[in-house]
Amino acid sequence: MAYSGISQLALGNYLTISFIEGVHKNISVSYPEWEMVDRMRVGSVDGREARYLLQKSLGPSAIQYRNPGVRSEFPAGQESSIQEGTIQYKELDATIELEYNLYRRILESKSKYDASALAMEVDSKITSLKRQICLDFYGDGTGCLGRLLSVTLSGGKAVVKLRQLDTDQGFAGLFQFDELVKHTAAAGGAGSAVTVSAGTFSYWKVLARDPRSATNTVTLQAYNTDGAAVTVSTWTSPVAGEAFYKTGQPTIPDLTNTANDYGTVTEVITGLDSLVSADGRLVNGITMSGAVQGTVYDNGTAVIDVSAIEQAMNQVKNAVGEGRYRWPMALCNRETRSAFIDSRETDRRFISVTDDKRGVAKFSYIHQDDSIEIKGSEFCNFSRMYILPEGKNEGQKVLQFRGTDFKPARAENGDVFMFAPGTAGYHKRLMVSYMNGMGQLVNLHPAGCVKISNFTLA
Repeated sequence: MAYSGISQLALGNYLTISFIEGVHKNISVSYPEWEMVDRMRVGSVDGREARYLLQKSLGPSAIQYRNPGVRSEFPAGQESSIQEGTIQYKELDATIELEYNLYRRILESKSKYDASALAMEVDSKITSLKRQICLDFYGDGTGCLGRLLSVTLSGGKAVVKLRQLDTDQGFAGLFQFDELVKHTAAAGGAGSAVTVSAGTFSYWKVLARDPRSATNTVTLQAYNTDGAAVTVSTWTSPVAGEAFYKTGQPTIPDLTNTANDYGTVTEVITGLDSLVSADGRLVNGITMSGAVQGTVYDNGTAVIDVSAIEQAMNQVKNAVGEGRYRWPMALCNRETRSAFIDSRETDRRFISVTDDKRGVAKFSYIHQDDSIEIKGSEFCNFSRMYILPEGKNEGQKVLQFRGTDFKPARAENGDVFMFAPGTAGYHKRLMVSYMNGMGQLVNLHPAGCVKISNFTLA
């Protein structure tokens, strides 16, 4: 007898459907930087902001030579100078959503597969929250995911190649699968016009990305104002330098405005690209120049090699002195790390440490007394490397994350899940729960942190 499925048999519908080992995640759920951010955690979030003081000089002109035995005045006094910085805490929220019947079934069911639907959704949002912090850890506070270079239309979708000037924000590695994004002019106004097959263009969904330095592209699906997926008919005159952001970002900054304070320019936390800068930008009220600027080594667009780390480490130790800090870790793109692994064949200052009993493998660079472990990240731009210090005194943190854990936002009656509001006073058949966290990164000694920038890999 020919049949199309087991359900055609008399008792076929009584058979239980089984699933193989639950849900298999097909996207990256890694967030190694979160452990580092968590170690940087200091204190709690009190109020809306916190202030800190950075010393800019020792008052060196108050020290002068004089001829002995000659009557003269003491040198004019010069006070040590300080500058006050202010960090404003940023809020990061998440929504967990389940259809009402599914939610009720989960509460009533004893099946582990039903319960895992809720567990998967909660776990996914917590993972996504932590990955967002890790992603913004390398940013500049603008929330910009990347800058447009050119567009190719293929099969009704847009393949965007991202620009990679040294002053550009982001790259393809910051675009997450299924992320909803929008493009704007560099100054923050409307982006170039997109015509779609039906309705009016509204936003993009990320279908694919290729974050390799040689490609640096993202593939985008267009959606119209009705929330329907549509094909792109034309993208009229896309302008190089246009910026991409998450669709829900409230404030879109003017990236051309040199007066921006990168600590408050958007709701996004301020990351390493601003906290370790030396271009005179304003960060948390601090002008990043002179004694309070980061240690930045510009590689001049040359291919990265060991000399960049050597020169950058010489530079930072000249700035802050020996013995105050140790520099145990360098963070970079995995492509950059691979380039250094290749270079160890010609430079003995690179060492590999392997523990075959515990399965630990490290790749480090030796600079005087410091063994700098080089770690690769999917979120770090491939033209950036950061070498971060730790105080030699226990508990001393140079880079700090002042923030809270992510916790459910409970209603007054203690319920975590509630009906989602609808229109005309009704509610949707959706159960939602919200998570909330607050925090901000602060750098108490920018000169002690190293940024190597403006390099190529080949």
